[in-house]
Amino acid sequence: MIIFFDLDDTLLDSETAHKKAIQRIISKHSLNININHAITEWLYISDKYLKLFFHKKITNSQQRISRIKELWTIAGQQITDKEALLNYQEYHQYFLQMCFPFPETISFFEKNKKNKFGIITNGPIADQTNKLKKSGLIHYFKPIIISEEVGYSKPQKKNFDIAAERSDEQINDCIHIGDSYELDYCGATNAGMKAICIDRKKSGKLLDCNLIHSLNELDTRFQI
Repeated sequence: MIIFFDLDDTLLDSETAHKKAIQRIISKHSLNININHAITEWLYISDKYLKLFFHKKITNSQQRISRIKELWTIAGQQITDKEALLNYQEYHQYFLQMCFPFPETISFFEKNKKNKFGIITNGPIADQTNKLKKSGLIHYFKPIIISEEVGYSKPQKKNFDIAAERSDEQINDCIHIGDSYELDYCGATNAGMKAICIDRKKSGKLLDCNLIHSLNELDTRFQI
């Protein structure tokens, strides 16, 4: 058996990193927008365009440009695609610098390192590898499946098939844990993997799935 994990907002607190990075950008560029409103809009905008990218409706460059341009529009400003890309690159560097593991992440893997773990994550190879190395997590996982490298994104079945193949496990002997009901839970379930959803915010929205609120619950509830 192998246990696969999503990366962003499952093992790493990416949402907080996004919030801090957007605060830096707004301050630096003196955007006329309330910080809390900007953060709410940014998370919505990011989710919208990243879904389009993961479903191959737009390119990676297009989703980056579109996210920044829409935020600037909300702030009452218009910028060119070139300016948007430069601003995104600036924002993205801040985000990577501030993307840290959740408090229990390292201790969970240290305590359970006898187990076989892998990663299935959507995103660019350079970014996801950078996060895994910077956080000190990379040595816990083999294989590491990154959507840009394999050419398929969650929730596509092929993404999970490749993960099982590279781990030398039957797909029904694989478990996948992630924060997205659509991408992680439904994607893994439809591919034939067992699936667990992690809802750190205890939102109460995910009622029809195997659910945890912390990695520490995996020991007590699922004997992992």
